[in-house]
Amino acid sequence: MKKLKRTMVELIISLAIPLGIGFLSLLLIEESISIYKDLVKPVFAPPNWIFGPIWTILYILMGIASYQIWKARKSRIQINNALFFYTIQLILNFWWPVLFFRFQMRFLAFIEIILLLLFIILTTRKFKRIDWVGAGLMIPYILWVVFAAVLNISLWILNR
Repeated sequence: MKKLKRTMVELIISLAIPLGIGFLSLLLIEESISIYKDLVKPVFAPPNWIFGPIWTILYILMGIASYQIWKARKSRIQINNALFFYTIQLILNFWWPVLFFRFQMRFLAFIEIILLLLFIILTTRKFKRIDWVGAGLMIPYILWVVFAAVLNISLWILNR
């Protein structure tokens, strides 16, 4: 029973970290997020309401992925290295909406999201060496960020 409780606490921590990062970022952009509805959008732009549920799902998948890595029975050096890259991509994830919405620096946000994508891919590759499930849980995140990058550059072009 004690081991189950510890496992649950570790899983909750793993989920709370990316969800907390997303929430903190949202707090910083809360007043400026409404600018999205006023932008000229490409035809493939999703409706405003979809972003919250998608990001929540992605943060949960990231949290489960990081838990898989944290608890893997592999070299601590390898795990710590993978979690270091995971942390870098979380930091980049935090800053993208701040650049895009709060500061309305859409081109700089585009450069930042490309850097974010690079670190997500590097993180996923490091996760794959440790745990295939953890790496697989990152795939929807990669796909969404590719889409978000295309949307980001399109919004910059259409609203210069």
